[in-house]
Amino acid sequence: AIEVGARLHGKYSDGEFYPAEVVQVSAAKNRSKAPVKVKFVGYEDDAWMALEDLKSKKLGLPPKASAAAEPAAPKAKATAKAATAAAAAPSVDLAGLEKGTKLQAKADDGKWYPANVVAVSTKKQDTPVKVNFTGYTGASDEWVGMDRIRNIKDAKAKSEAKKPASKGPIEKECVKVFGGSLKRFEHTSKVLGGCTMCFSAFIPEGAEGKKFPVVYWLSGLTCTDKNFAEKAGAFEAANTLGLVLILPDTSPRGEDVPDE
Repeated sequence: AIEVGARLHGKYSDGEFYPAEVVQVSAAKNRSKAPVKVKFVGYEDDAWMALEDLKSKKLGLPPKASAAAEPAAPKAKATAKAATAAAAAPSVDLAGLEKGTKLQAKADDGKWYPANVVAVSTKKQDTPVKVNFTGYTGASDEWVGMDRIRNIKDAKAKSEAKKPASKGPIEKECVKVFGGSLKRFEHTSKVLGGCTMCFSAFIPEGAEGKKFPVVYWLSGLTCTDKNFAEKAGAFEAANTLGLVLILPDTSPRGEDVPDE
């Protein structure tokens, strides 16, 4: 059963599936074709979805077409077959995998996402690794096979690499705009598994040593932090009103993530 709060993937208007959360389920007749209301992770818009536009292996979505029932095999025969398969299965190499190991895992939509290991089992030959997808609650944790995880060594090397200590974002660019300053910073994001991210900030004239109200602007889809800076034409007004504008990037880049 689909419940409010369940995490899954929904088909967006571009035809691609993206992480989403169920916010409402309706049994009303006028909602029979699209009974599930979802909110895409990182976006404010809600959308009513048909079951065939949702993906979740845990919830059995999309629903499979009913097939003709096949006669069940005798229990003894099935048990013997399972025992033979288990004896013949090669042991899984779990070296380098432990709780907290960062890697990438393939989700139900066939795409790779940042994740970390929450448990490892030698008893689960087919799905020995339990992962948590970055940004999701434990309710979406999933046991996966070795064919659905990658970049284990790369992730471990990154975590073990010695890097100079950084007290905060590093300023990479600074240009004067309408009396204020447009700066671009680089920082390491813990939320996105330690990948390098960028954001821009417009600082109005005379801001040093003072406090100003801050406006955060997050562009959509594949836009970068430069999208608003180059197209909005907001800096003159922001400088006049004494507003600090923070322009985050929208996606992790350069980390072999989908649609980077």
